[in-house]
Order: sequence, then C-alpha cells, then structure tokens
Amino acid sequence: MKQLHTKNTVRVGACQAPEIIGDPCAALASMLRFAKEAEDKEVDLLLFPECFLSGYILNEAYRNT
Repeated sequence: MKQLHTKNTVRVGACQAPEIIGDPCAALASMLRFAKEAEDKEVDLLLFPECFLSGYILNEAYRNT
C-alpha cells in the first residue's frame, strides 16, 4: 500500500457511477476501472454508491424497462 500524501492528509475519491442492475460482474468490472483511475490519481480512499456491486433488488417489470 502506498503511503499517504502527508502525515495528516487522506485523498478521497467519490464515484458517480452508472447504474448497473442485475449484473454484478459488469459492476465489478466498472469498479475495477474506477479503482485503476483512482490509483493513477493517488486516491487513498475510493467511495462508491450504496449497493453498487449487488444492485438493489427490483421487480422484473423495472428490469425490463
């Protein structure tokens, strides 16, 4: 793990990621792309939306829209 930028600083990144419903593998691939970009920018802590990997449990009608 890289050292933090300074003794008292943590660089935080927040992802405004696309909604990926019902496809955890695609969500993970997207997360890995964001993580690589954050690493390149020396981000120490990367935040994702709630339920990003698993998605919310939705009914079939919503999934088909």
